[in-house]
Order: sequence, then C-alpha cells, then structure tokens
Amino acid sequence: MKFLYQARTKEGDVRSGTIKASSKEVALSLLQKLGYYVTYLEEEKPPIYARELKIFRRISLTDLFLFSRQFSIMLASKVPIVESLMTLAAQMKNLEFKEIISDIAKEVEAGSSLSKALLKYPKVFSPFYVGMVRAGETSGKLSQSLTFLANHLEREYNLKSKIRGAMIYPALVLVVFLAIFGLMMFSILPSFENILKEREVEVPFITKVILSFSKILREKFLYFALILGASVILIFYYLKTEEGRKLFDKISLKIPFFGEISKLSILSRFAQNLSTLTSAGLTPIEALEIIEEIVGNEEYKNIVSKIKEDLKKGKTISSITALYPELFPPLFTQLILVGEKTGTLSNSLSAISNFYQSETEKSVENFLKILEPLLIVILGVLVGGLMLSVLLPLYRIIGTY
Repeated sequence: MKFLYQARTKEGDVRSGTIKASSKEVALSLLQKLGYYVTYLEEEKPPIYARELKIFRRISLTDLFLFSRQFSIMLASKVPIVESLMTLAAQMKNLEFKEIISDIAKEVEAGSSLSKALLKYPKVFSPFYVGMVRAGETSGKLSQSLTFLANHLEREYNLKSKIRGAMIYPALVLVVFLAIFGLMMFSILPSFENILKEREVEVPFITKVILSFSKILREKFLYFALILGASVILIFYYLKTEEGRKLFDKISLKIPFFGEISKLSILSRFAQNLSTLTSAGLTPIEALEIIEEIVGNEEYKNIVSKIKEDLKKGKTISSITALYPELFPPLFTQLILVGEKTGTLSNSLSAISNFYQSETEKSVENFLKILEPLLIVILGVLVGGLMLSVLLPLYRIIGTY
C-alpha cells in the first residue's frame, strides 16, 4: 500500500511525498526511523475509475471454506503455517482475501499465534472460527480443527444455497405481478377510463373501485413512495437497535412456516457448533461462550447464556433446555440427556445436528410446495380481478352496437 505523508525534519524543514508499507503503523515507523516528525499520514486512494468495486471483492462463504480445506491439507502434509499461508495467498483470486491472508502470514511470522492474528478481521473470521483455531492450537490438532471448520462451512453454504434457490420462484412470481400491476395502473387503466367517458357507458362497481384506486395511486404516487421509503428506513434502523433486534427475533419465531424453519435451523447450528467445539478440546462452558455470540437470535442467546452460567453451578444442559420446550423440543432435550448420561454428548449433538438439518431441508421443501400454488392462486385472483374490471365495461360497449 502507498501512503501520503507530510512531516518535519529535526531542522524544521517540511517534507511530503509517498511511502510504501504494508500498514499505516509500519509507514509511521519507517518515517520515524528517517528522523521525521509526522504531521499527516493517510493511505493514497487511487482515482475512482481505477478502484475496484467492493461488491466484487466481498469474501464469500465459498472462499472461506475452500481456504480452510486447503490450509488443513497443507498443515496435514507438514508444511509450516507461514509457508502455507503465503502459498494460499499467492493463489487467491479474491484480492481483498489475498491481502488479509498475506497480513495474517506476516503476523504469525512476527511471533503472533494464528488465532490472535485472525482476531484482526472479525468480519471475515467469526468468533466460532477463531475459537476452533484456538482450540486446535491448544490441543496440537490445528489441521483437524480446520477440517472441522471446512466441513461446517460447507454444510452451512449448502443449506443457504438451497434456501436461496428455493426462493427464486416466489420472487419471480412477485416481480411478474408487480410488473403487470404497474402496467395496468399507470398505462392501460388511464386510457381505458378516457374511452369509458367518451362512450358514456355505465361502469360496474368493481371497475369504479379499481379506476379510483388507479387515479389516487397516480396522483399521490410520490407521497406513497416517500412514506414507504421512510417507513422502510425507520424499520431498518429500529431493527439495528438492541430493542428492535429482540422484538424481531421474538416475532420471527412465531411466524407460521418461517418461525418453524428458523427454529430448526438454529437448533441444527447450535448442536453442530457445540459438538464441533467440544470435539476440538474446548470445555462445554468455553464452547457456549463462543456459541452465545454466533447463535443469531436474541431469544436463544439468552438461554445459551443461562445454560453457560448454570453449568458453572453443576447443572446439566438438558435440565435447562427442558425448561424451554417451545424453543428446545422434548426430542432435543432427551437426546442431550442420553449423551450426558452415557458420556457421549459430542456424538449425541452430532446426531441432533444431522437430524435437524434434514428436518430444516424438508420444511423448506414442504413450505415451497404450499407456497408455489398459493402464489399462483393469489396472482390469478388479483390479475383476474384487474382484467374483469376491464372486460365487463368492454362487453357493455360491444352490446350497444
């Protein structure tokens, strides 16, 4: 990276220019070694036309699990950590990820632990990821931990891909309806209204309602758009607040279909993360501290926090989850109890994760089986109503000849 600087020498002379360095701290150190007192130091920004759009540099889940898989293989082959990281950075196509991996390699080479170096990039490496790496470093099984992470991220990617792919059809139906609705409201109906006035035809009630709605929408469109835009912005910012997140998380679990799918997904991730972290050598309390930060729902986060605190008092996980049957089904609690009694908690958690992941996929498929015909019926009724409002007066016009 290049940095623009202004500085003064010991004699008081002003110096300015650019300096190459891997970070701002390194650039400052280099200038100070030259005997400069730095007054200004900022990264040089390339012109707009030369900048790469951030959207194309986003680090995806695919990038992360491929990196984890390749890193694991290299460590298993006895390649040193720094050399592995530099090799992976050299072949990385994503420029932002390339810079991050190169910086991590330099941190490790300077004496930092891998988990500590990863903490510099919380937007890329989640607390769960860092916790798994730390557990691998502590137990001497870093390669196995990275394999666990690669498998975990790949499963998460596959599930998200299925849900995303499943929502394409409903989204397409909605777009088609909005396109037809807009065409009718802003183009066809105004022209049709003029024809009706010229012919002095008696207009049916449904046509009157739709023509009135079309007129109001056209005349007040800007107001509607501003109100809608303002409402969306206010809701967006409210959901970013702690109170908003809590309210949304509570309501989202009670929405028909969506709430059930969300619960199944959270239970699968909870069991999988707890199984993976404890298998890697972390205690249940240490694992729950990490899971508390990544569970993704305030309702479940509060319960995970309670489980963690009660474990310190000697209680069991199953005894606490049993108190919340609406969030942790009896089957979940029973399997946890069996694992705790037999000393095979990690295996039980893995079985729970696989079961609920399968149930999540089935629920998504069942939901779509209901949603697709339902959308077609709704779209048919709405479009049919619009067409009926046009056809009825047309028949009356034709009947007058």
